[in-house]
This record gives sequence, structure tokens and C-alpha cells, in this order.
Amino acid sequence: MIKRYATFLFLATLMIGSAHAAIVTSDTDLSVTDHREGATITTFYDSLTNVVAGSAPTSSGTNRVGLDVSDVSGQSITLASAITLDSIYMGYNDQQSSGTFDLRVDAGYDGSFDHTYRVTLETVGDLQTGGGNGGPFHFIQFDLSAANITLGAGAHSFTLVGITDEGEGGFLFGTTHGGDGYAGGDRLFASNGSAGNAQSGSDQFFAVTAVPEPSAALLVLSSLVRHCSCAVRRA
Repeated sequence: MIKRYATFLFLATLMIGSAHAAIVTSDTDLSVTDHREGATITTFYDSLTNVVAGSAPTSSGTNRVGLDVSDVSGQSITLASAITLDSIYMGYNDQQSSGTFDLRVDAGYDGSFDHTYRVTLETVGDLQTGGGNGGPFHFIQFDLSAANITLGAGAHSFTLVGITDEGEGGFLFGTTHGGDGYAGGDRLFASNGSAGNAQSGSDQFFAVTAVPEPSAALLVLSSLVRHCSCAVRRA
């Protein structure tokens, strides 16, 4: 009985996993996770910690954009203080086919593309839960905590640019439509591989999180350990 139950759990896990996109990245400094949260996407957004910039998704008043080759979609942001970048989350509400993209982080928002990562999002099945332009219902998380990217106070941007022509890029990334959900920047869009043009009054559904700063207690403990080590060496 226990063995049959374990087998059932294993098969159920495989079935759940098969509903997610297969994600391929060519850089060890980047890991990518497909968060499919259904109608609880706002709850998922609210559960994120150390958010330094973002536009919370809703279930209405939205639009979406697919990325063919050289199409660009992203967001400019403004930081109040310097951070070490943890993750970038981009909302989407449908997948239609596989697509390959470059994720570009522009520190200083000057078109320099300081950090670029190649990502392939391969669909498994057909999601088709977006309900037209409604949504988005899901988030792609680009985890850059291993890249040690420092962003100073001021303006920055991130963009996805389509590398392959896969029929609207496969993944349709949600944007606000006729509403400005984030005051510190604008959605960026272009069809020529550039840094993207600011779309005033429109924002990507996104979140940017920072690597947590060490707590005061941890800093004190670290200082004590160093002090004790020095005392032992002197002895």
C-alpha cells in the first residue's frame, strides 16, 4: 500500500511539473523560474520580500506584448539607494510557442547593456489561460543573485529582446494599459533591438528585489568572531 502511494505521488509530481515551461539559460550567473500562480498572482506579488521597484498586477485593465525577433520589452526604474540585485520578475499571461531572448540589465539607464543573459523559454503543452488581454496570471523570475550586480541610487532599466522569430515570441508579457502603476519609470518597447522607447503612462507588470542586507546582529556577531580570532592569534 505504501509503495503504491509513493508511486502515485511520483507520477503526480511528474504531471504537475510537465505543465511548466522548460527554461534553458546559457549563463551560470542566472537561474530562471516559471511561477504559475493562477488567479492568485497578486497574492504571489505581495508575498515577495525586499521589493525595491514594482508594479502590482491586477486582473483587469491590462494588455500584453509578444516578442518576435528584435522586439524589445522592459521597464525603467528609479532606486532611492544602492542595492545588490537579487531578482527581476516579469509578468506574462500566455505562452504560444518557444522563444529565445536576451535579458539585458542597463545600470545607469544609458543604453550600455552592462549585463546580458541568453534565455530560452520552451513551452510544454499550450497554456492558453490568459483570457485575451486579461491578466497576466504568471511571473517569470530571473534570479541574478549569483551575478553580484550593484545598482546605485538613480535610474536603471531591464529589457527582454527577442532573438528568434517564434510567432510573437511564445510568451506574452503583461503590461498595464492606460494606467501608470509605477511612478519611478515607464514600460520600454521597440522593434529594432534598441534600448527601448519609454511608453509614458504604461508600465510592465514587474518586480525588482534586492539581496537582503546583513542584519545588525549578524554584523555584531561577525565583529566579535574576528575580535576573538585576533585575540587567539596574539595569545
